[in-house]
Amino acid sequence: MDKRRIEAVCALLLSYTPLMLNYFLMHKRLYTWLNYVFFPVFIEFNFYLSFSLAAQCAYYIFNFGPTIKNSLPDMSSALKYYFDIQILIVTQCASLIIALAAYFLLTAAAGKKTRAFMVMVISISILSCVSLNTACAAAEDNIMRRDAGECTLAGACGYNAMGGGSIVLKNRDRNIRFIQSLDFVKEDGGYFFIGVKNREERSKDSLAYTMGINEKGLICVSSSPPDKINFDFRGRKYQVYHPGKILSQIATVDEFIQKILKAGRIGSAMNYIVADSKKMCLVEVINEMHYEYKIIINGVVCQTNHYHFDKMKPYQGIPINKSSAARLERAVKLSGAGSKILVAKDFMAIAADHGETEEYNDFNICRHPDSDYGSQKFDGGTISSMILISRSGEPPCAFVTVGQPCSAAYEKFMIINGTCDITPLNKYLYRSGAVNIINDLKRDAYYHFLKPFIAPKNPDALNLKMKSTGGDK
Repeated sequence: MDKRRIEAVCALLLSYTPLMLNYFLMHKRLYTWLNYVFFPVFIEFNFYLSFSLAAQCAYYIFNFGPTIKNSLPDMSSALKYYFDIQILIVTQCASLIIALAAYFLLTAAAGKKTRAFMVMVISISILSCVSLNTACAAAEDNIMRRDAGECTLAGACGYNAMGGGSIVLKNRDRNIRFIQSLDFVKEDGGYFFIGVKNREERSKDSLAYTMGINEKGLICVSSSPPDKINFDFRGRKYQVYHPGKILSQIATVDEFIQKILKAGRIGSAMNYIVADSKKMCLVEVINEMHYEYKIIINGVVCQTNHYHFDKMKPYQGIPINKSSAARLERAVKLSGAGSKILVAKDFMAIAADHGETEEYNDFNICRHPDSDYGSQKFDGGTISSMILISRSGEPPCAFVTVGQPCSAAYEKFMIINGTCDITPLNKYLYRSGAVNIINDLKRDAYYHFLKPFIAPKNPDALNLKMKSTGGDK
């Protein structure tokens, strides 16, 4: 076995470095490598990174001189967001150490003429890389799940919703490199509904939709539970009961309470708003036996990621997630706490809100990665938004943006006679994730190219315009 072949094996091992970075930064899995690493990472990621590094280094040198420091407090968020330097160093060093060890072992084995030994060494090296990737992904996913607190919900019904019925908003918060699809779903024996989910979830759970509205006018959205829950789950696996399952089976709020909630179908902690044309229901769940709900006929309700009901507060871990508390307070203020009559545009303004100071951070309803990003902080943002409307005598309606609501326009969809009037091309673009990618490019063009050099402000003053000419509902 000559050195050329040894170098080829080392090159193979080094090729796992992008996978390791991918696990840390993108939270993807091996089977999505081609779709979610090659295109977004190697093309988009490297294009952004090279441009940002060149421009910001020049900017930094111009302002502070060619001085190297351990910290760069005056650099913008682009470099810090794309590269957690500690993660980069760990993954590169680990990959190089494994490759170097494999090189010496293979070199030693070359003189022994033992094919089985060489195969064993190569296998161990590759398995070590994969194991390290998996361990890092699990650790990072655990941090994400523990510290994040994802999604903001708000709704109005009855007298507080213009025209009556229910209007419900969900801002979906996740890692901002997830590719999402907007789907028009009809399962065998189920109701037709419009919903949003991660594209890669399609192969895992066909109904893993996190928000939507069905042909009967039932609205269902969810948000993640508290970071810490004072409850012994006895090692039980966390498994979400997705709104997609509810939308496919249930027609009214009353039916949801009887057939889903009281029937013990929801086995893991989660928060929900379920609504129809007559009422809304706010639900806080720990498991099948521990839950609480409230019916709202007239009023406004907001929910983020901690428990509100007196029955549930003893299970609430202390301290409350700061982002969850800040987003809830802001949502209640913007919705008028029951003193306003709200329309769809009001909820669009809530969805795109960056606080009174118009700063980009993790404490606003429209969330952005913390500009001082670190491995213990939430590295996601608001990645999509839906405003769902259910009224008696009117077709169910959804305003959807599969992108960050501060920079992507809402599009209007209506469910008429159990289907949605959408062209095959638009349906494919939404389902394939192409619309999401385009909206992300638009957001990133501002957030990483323009924002570092100008005063913070909303990237798209026209973001509240709806593509549909149907007007406000």
